[in-house]
Amino acid sequence: MNLPSDQHLFSIKEAAEVLFGKPKDKWAQGSYKRTRRLVQLGFIKAMKDGTKTYIKRKDLAEFLGYNE
Repeated sequence: MNLPSDQHLFSIKEAAEVLFGKPKDKWAQGSYKRTRRLVQLGFIKAMKDGTKTYIKRKDLAEFLGYNE
């Protein structure tokens, strides 16, 4: 999946949609939890702003194997 060209920061939810696609129903949290775990384990670099966690476009692209 391609990253949106105008977006530079992704929330965990937005990054999960990029990585795993949009969930089939609004209660599905598997991809969100998987993405959060990837951040916690250090596979994806992220930054915190208070209680919110954001992933830079560059770091998400790096995890996906894109060269930007």
